[in-house]
Amino acid sequence: FILAPQCPSRDIGWKNEVAANLMALIADLTDHLPIDEGRIYLTGSSMGGSGSWYLAATYPDAFAAVAPLCGGGDPKKADVLKNIPFWVFHGDKDDEVPVERSRTMVKAIQDAGGERIQYSELAGEGHLISGLVYAKPELHEWIFAQRKGD
Repeated sequence: FILAPQCPSRDIGWKNEVAANLMALIADLTDHLPIDEGRIYLTGSSMGGSGSWYLAATYPDAFAAVAPLCGGGDPKKADVLKNIPFWVFHGDKDDEVPVERSRTMVKAIQDAGGERIQYSELAGEGHLISGLVYAKPELHEWIFAQRKGD
């Protein structure tokens, strides 16, 4: 199953009521469909990448792995995030979301003792990296190998 929600407003982003509504939708789907709750993955690009950081920090027990693209989160939440498998992607020439936002999150999680985080900075790439990243077979292999509780 793939759920690909769209944020209703750039002004709101993936937080507060929008995040709660998404989590309620996931709960409803897992109640009614044969979804393995130990293998729910989260990814997003740009605002969705930032939303991935926010959702993982707000609901740290919900996801088996997270792959944020060209987003950023709150480094003060690193302790909450340190046990979640992450594969973070960002283009080093991103002119919309500074690459430092991903670098800062990765370093904060590593400094908090997180050992399940990897970072791929795409040399020469800008903000629109989702086509490159989501086409990577190694991302698919990595993400589907993650299970909550492993």
